This record gives sequence, structure tokens and C-alpha cells, in this order.
Amino acid sequence: MEEISTDYTWADAWFLLAVSYLSSKGESVQLSDVIGAADYINHEILSVAEIKSATFKLSRDGWITYRTGTYSATERMIEMFAGLPAKSPMAQLEIVESWLDAEGYDDGYDPDLLTAPDVVAITEEMVDLATSQYKNQGRRN
Repeated sequence: MEEISTDYTWADAWFLLAVSYLSSKGESVQLSDVIGAADYINHEILSVAEIKSATFKLSRDGWITYRTGTYSATERMIEMFAGLPAKSPMAQLEIVESWLDAEGYDDGYDPDLLTAPDVVAITEEMVDLATSQYKNQGRRN
């Protein structure tokens, strides 16, 4: 059986910050929108492993609620993020990392090494579809 890490990584903080940008009052938001907010913060697309790992840990610990393809902030998250100063996204990410006592980014970071139990019903196909939806949003007009 694979060992599941319970320690937060910087990617968990990145994911949580992305959800906070969209669900400040507990609104439900789509995975494609979370991917877009994460891209805004870090100019990168979250990997499947990062999404699964963050979803598992953050929902387990009461930061977010996850229901197949949608996320929302919990009261715990709303209260904590009410005190997040208005700074650049990367400065905010550092603050969220400190709140979670998350391991910071380093050159040895490999998202493919992140694990989450199979109870997190997020597939590569779901993430690919959500990423495609996000990337195509700007092309609708």
C-alpha cells in the first residue's frame, strides 16, 4: 500500500489560495475555474497529482468541501482568509504556506511523487477536460 503524505506542500497552499479567490463566501466553483485561478497565481497549470493530493488533504482537514468537480470554502477557510492582506498573488501564497506550515518550493519538487488515496474521485480525464475548458474560456468571444 502506498504511503499517503499528510504534510502540506507549497502546492496545497497554491490550490487553497486559488479556491479562496473564487469561493470567499463558500460559493461552489468548478475545477476549471480553480485551475484558472491557480494559473493566475503561479503562471502554471496544476498537475493531476497536485489536484488530487490537495483535494484529499484540504478537504480532510476542513479547509474546503469537494463534491465531484466542484469546490467550496468552509467556514474555517473563510475565517482564516478574511485576514489575508491584499498583496501580490505570490506574496499571498507565501502567507498561506506559513498558515499551513507547508513545505516550501524547491528545485527537487516533483508533483508526480504526490499521492492521494483512491477515495478522491479525480481522474486524469476530469483534469484534462477542466484544463481544456479553462484554456478555451477566452476563445468564446
